[in-house]
Order: sequence, then C-alpha cells, then structure tokens
Amino acid sequence: MASGSGGEGDAEGEMPAPRYANDLAVEVTLSTCELRFGQLSASGGAPVVHSRITTSPVHLATFGRVIQATIARYEARFGQIPDGGG
Repeated sequence: MASGSGGEGDAEGEMPAPRYANDLAVEVTLSTCELRFGQLSASGGAPVVHSRITTSPVHLATFGRVIQATIARYEARFGQIPDGGG
C-alpha cells in the first residue's frame, strides 16, 4: 500500500465525496480492526458516525506507518502539529 492509494469509488470510477471527521473510535479483536469516523458538534453530545472501515491488524499497521510518514512530511513542510488535546 502506498501513500495516496485510495479505495474504489462508484461504478463510474469516481471517488466518493469527502467526509470531514473530527472523531475516531477504534475497536479491535484478534482478527479484525474497525475504525469508526464521525463528527462531533461544538454543542457537545455523542459523535455522529458517518463512515466505518473494517480491516485486518496487518493492514491497520500498514495504515499507521503511512499516516506516520505523512505526518512527518507535513511537519517538515509546515511545522509541528499542535496536540489536539484529545
């Protein structure tokens, strides 16, 4: 898996519309990992989950390495990302 590789869009080959996420929950078992992406509102309350990805632990580790490398490139270009507090 390479950075920037994406999933399938619709039958026409288009990418799905982007969704903003500011909340992430991760559930793991021995053989699967589920990432649930959602959006928290400023007024509080429970996040609204809009996307779920289920994958293997091997793929999750690969995703983690890709994300770490992407963060390193971002910080080299724009400076350190501040801690989000959560």
